[in-house]
Amino acid sequence: MFKRKGNFYIDFNDNQGIRHWRKMAPNKRVAKEVLEATLTKIVRREWIGVVDDSRINFPQFADKVWAARVLPTLRPKTRIRWQHILRTYLAPAFGGSLRSIDSVMVEKYVADRLIAQAKPATVNREITVLRHILKRACT
Repeated sequence: MFKRKGNFYIDFNDNQGIRHWRKMAPNKRVAKEVLEATLTKIVRREWIGVVDDSRINFPQFADKVWAARVLPTLRPKTRIRWQHILRTYLAPAFGGSLRSIDSVMVEKYVADRLIAQAKPATVNREITVLRHILKRACT
């Protein structure tokens, strides 16, 4: 916390290392209260954007939410191909929570598919579907 031009500011880094300055108040007491409230939010993981794990896992989200929104908008052949990719490969490979999917899991999936003699183009199509599902899960 510091004072500049008659106002108090707080200065902190978030979980991604991005520095934030926030103008708080013209007096120190109010600025301290706001700082404590902000730190409480950080501790509770609200400020930095981390939320509790959802009760819905990847296959449930992909099957119920994503498929209901996205698949009807696709061309018929694409819809059939994406449904097959989801049910046959992605749902069994990523059975846990949405938040548990990270780059290591995806790289392992790609390596396993290539070891199983899948063509690189096929794996790229599967990763495209996975990427689309994960982007929709974030919005």
